[in-house]
This record gives sequence, structure tokens and C-alpha cells, in this order.
Amino acid sequence: MGNMDYDLFIIGGGSGGVRAARWAAKKGLKVGLAEGSRLGGTCVNVGCVPKKLFFHAAHVSEQLKDAQGFGWAIDQEVSHDWGSLKEGIDRYLTRLNGLYANMLEGNGVTRYSAWARLVDEHHIELRDVNALESQTQIVSARHILLAPGAVPDTPQVKGVELASTSDDFFALCERPKSALVIGGGYIGVEMAGVLAGLGVETSLAFRSDLPLRSFDQDVRIRLDQALREQMTVYSGATLEKIELGQDGLKRVYLSHASEAIVADFVLLATGRRPNSQVLNLASVGIETSPHRQAIIVNENYQTTVPHIYAVGDVIDRMQLTPVALAEAMRVVEHITGGSMPPLDYDLVPTTVFSHPNLATVGLSEAEALRRGRRITVYEADFKPLHQALQPHPKRVYMKMIVNQDTDRVIGCHMIGDEAGEQIQGLAVAMQAAVSKSQLDQTIGIHPTMAEEWVTMRTPRKA
Repeated sequence: MGNMDYDLFIIGGGSGGVRAARWAAKKGLKVGLAEGSRLGGTCVNVGCVPKKLFFHAAHVSEQLKDAQGFGWAIDQEVSHDWGSLKEGIDRYLTRLNGLYANMLEGNGVTRYSAWARLVDEHHIELRDVNALESQTQIVSARHILLAPGAVPDTPQVKGVELASTSDDFFALCERPKSALVIGGGYIGVEMAGVLAGLGVETSLAFRSDLPLRSFDQDVRIRLDQALREQMTVYSGATLEKIELGQDGLKRVYLSHASEAIVADFVLLATGRRPNSQVLNLASVGIETSPHRQAIIVNENYQTTVPHIYAVGDVIDRMQLTPVALAEAMRVVEHITGGSMPPLDYDLVPTTVFSHPNLATVGLSEAEALRRGRRITVYEADFKPLHQALQPHPKRVYMKMIVNQDTDRVIGCHMIGDEAGEQIQGLAVAMQAAVSKSQLDQTIGIHPTMAEEWVTMRTPRKA
């Protein structure tokens, strides 16, 4: 192999790409990275970070209502300024974009503001996004990492162009008066909760009978109940068409609905698909899955061309930022001759920032049974202390799944305030193979919601 411009070249400046670039540069590799949009990828720009900030804004409305139960009198009319919130979030994201750029520069990574695609097994074509005319250049690399993320996946129905995607949501400058969110996954549930919490007349529609198809059934049931208290929910519904009325409002036709749903904002939250089609994969024979075109990789994240790797949303294993970071670290270790233990996808914790929060780590009850585990299930369903003085208190539900043969905790699921903060600690314990008896021996902190995890003593009756 002749001289190459880079030891490692990365296509994509999202979480996985930036982490790989920094880590590889620290290990002495000459690294280049191309990103045609803002650094930070989906998470920083149109995902985790702005979504969580909107979630906090919406949560304030709940806190204001709860304040009266503690004796606070809200004497004046309370209003919310959507534009002010958006300006604040935009400033914060711009700051993060700059921090990512400084991070790369500080570690000696060469960054290209360019869209990139493969030319052959060792060469990448870069198209400068800042040039007045289309300007391209070719760079070479011994190793290539593909990390272009994912893009919104929209249904092909009549009038779909009248709807917005989750990417578009964060560009909204004004609060809609009414909204219909289509999709029962992370994005749909979270965005519907934000809109409802910020005073928008909101409806949510999804195809299955309950939201969050892959989650534990018991938390799904409780989330569905909570959503129906906040908004209108259409379950078992598929999108058929969207029309624009003379009044400027959208009319959305769903299966099984007797009449059109009218809204001035329609959000399609029907998933994200791997952004693989922009990479010119066929030119080098890299294989993708037939349905979603996810890049196929082995346990070391190598594609069918061994020195070309792929991580993050484009491989469609788990579309979560911390997963992309972990995968990226393993790629760099593999390239440089190091080693890390394989990533255990069963123990990846995750949170849905719904109202209330839902969080989980490990196996659902159904998945544990599908795998042939003999299990014992423990539950806690209670009114937490901070809801004790409310006229309509919100309950908390916790569920623990234990392997009968090993006493090991193999699943924890929760719906309630700050569920993610609690599940993170349990994820650490489960990574260390915590047993139910060890949790039983742990002293709880009273009075907290979290103490319930170490005081569950009675198994659920079959």
C-alpha cells in the first residue's frame, strides 16, 4: 500500500464520528473527518439535547400545577414564550457546535466542511459545502469509518409534503395552536408530550395498540394511560393521506377514524432510517440489509470490506448516542491493536423523556420468557411523597425481573419522575451482575422513590 493522506478518515461528524476522531488522534493516528452539516449530528442538533431542553420547558407547566398543592398561589396569569425558548436553545446548540470544532482542532484532527462518499476502497470524494460552485477533492486513507447517522423515515402517502419531521420541529419559531403527532416510538411520544406541556392542543396517533412497541408491556400500558390524560390518542391507526383545507389547516385521514383530524401542525415521527444511500457503497461492495439498508458489520464493526468500519445509527443496532460512542471506541481500539470487551446490547439503559419519564435496562418480561429464562417478577406501584398533597397524584411504577436459576437481576423498568436518573445506577449494578439478594441487603435512602428498588420483597403472583 502506497502513501495515504490519513491513517483514519471518518465520514460523519456526529457523536460516533467525533469520538472516534478524538480517540484515534490521541493514539497518534493521522485523522481526517468530513461533515457537511453542523457538528454533533442528530443528538446535538435535532435530537437528544434540544429535545431534553424542550422537555424541561414542558415539565415546568406540571411543576406550576403541583405548586398549588404545596401552598403556592400563582396569582398572575402564566404564559410561555416559544420564541424566547427557541432562541435560548439555538444559542446553546451553537455553543456546542463550536466546542465540537475546538475539540477536533485541539486534538489535531483535520476537519472538512464537506459531504463525503466512497470512490473506492481507500479513496473518499469530498464536496465542499462552502464553495460557491461545486468543488470536489479526493483524499485517501488506510482505514475508513462510516458514521453518517440516520434521517427521518416518512410514509409514502398522498400529501406527506404537508407534514413536518422531527428535524423540522426544532426550527419552529412559533407555537402551533393544534398539532397531530404520528408515531408511537421515542420521538412521537416525546414530541407529543412537549407540545401538550407547552399548551398546544395535541393528538397522537400510532399503528400498534400501545406506544413504544419494544418496551416492557407493563410500562407501555401505564404510559398509554398517562398519555390519554394529556392529549387525544388514536391507537391502531395508520396514516392514509393529508390534505390542505381552504382555511390553511391540515386535514389528516387515519384508518378507522370516522372523520379527518384537523391541525395546523402535523409531525411525522415514524422512525429514522440509516443514512447509507449517500455513501456510494456499491462502488466498493459493502453490503447492507435488504429492508432498511443498514450497513452490515461484524463484532468489530467491520463491513464486508475489512478496513472500512461503520458505527452508530447507520448500522441500526440501537439508535442511541451512548451506543455510538461505545462502538466508536471499539473501532479505534481494533484499528490500533488494542482491545475492549464486546458491547452488551442487552444491558444498554435508555430513557424516553415522556411525561412521566419511562426508563429501562435489561430484558423485558416478554423477551426474558422468549429466551427461555425462568423468572421471578417484583413490582412496586405507589404514590410518591412529592405527590402526596396533590388532588390528582401521579403514581410511580417499578418492575424488576430476576433469573430464578442465578438470582441475577436481568431487567429493570420504571415509569415516573426522573426514571432515567434511577435506571442509570441500576445499569451499573447490572453490568456488575448484581443479584436480587445483594439488592435486598442494600440499605435504602428514606423517603425516596429509589429505595423501592431495594425493598421489593414479595414476588408478583403468577
